Amino acid sequence: MQYHKMANASNHIYFRMGGNVLLLLAHIANVVVMFILLSSDIMVEKDLAQFHSMQWQYITVWNLGFQIAHLACILFCDLHDVFDIPEHKLTPFLPKLRQYHNVFVSSIMWPITVGIFTLFWPVYTFDRELVFPEFIDKVLPQGCNHMMHTFIIPVALWDILCRPRGTPKSHQFNVISLGILYVVYFIVVFENYFRRGIWPYGILNQIYGTIYFPILMGSIGVLLLFCYNLQWRLLSIIHGDRQAKKIK
Repeated sequence: MQYHKMANASNHIYFRMGGNVLLLLAHIANVVVMFILLSSDIMVEKDLAQFHSMQWQYITVWNLGFQIAHLACILFCDLHDVFDIPEHKLTPFLPKLRQYHNVFVSSIMWPITVGIFTLFWPVYTFDRELVFPEFIDKVLPQGCNHMMHTFIIPVALWDILCRPRGTPKSHQFNVISLGILYVVYFIVVFENYFRRGIWPYGILNQIYGTIYFPILMGSIGVLLLFCYNLQWRLLSIIHGDRQAKKIK
């Protein structure tokens, strides 16, 4: 019985590692492709040059970094377990890394990922000019668009499926962390607007100065809180009692 448990745990971690490697390589390949495309001569066009100059104003770019950091971190932890490296010799910080990684996934990566997907595609379908103007197609194909706004969901769901996490006794720290990110991001966006007079998203140009602007800001906050709470429900449905156990 003990042998089968160890074998199942070993198979589980190899299965998870294989998926995470593929997901990480896909993200890295997309970043390399976008870097090459955004370095082409066509970027001298006014609209494209402005788009490129605001790349750090887009939450999708932030989330791309969040997902790559998440995948790299979990792979590092899994490799440590596979090779059975004594924590006190090479990685004395590993327990803290695991703890902070769980907080990062719960409070940042998951809610931001699901929030982006939930907001982007309905608005894009209604009027893509509000979030992803057609001129961007001159340099970034739809494949890159889907990598940034669709592929992110399989990454988040893979983590839910393969890595049970216990529901925290208190959500206060996680919610505060999410709130800090929310505030920091909009500080960056507002600073850019007051300095340059432009917003990263067309929808903000359309509604700034109207009652719909604060309504949108508040609605985004509510959506992120909903996305945050959704993960615990999914973990409970998928893993049941195992959710409370620490499974490497």
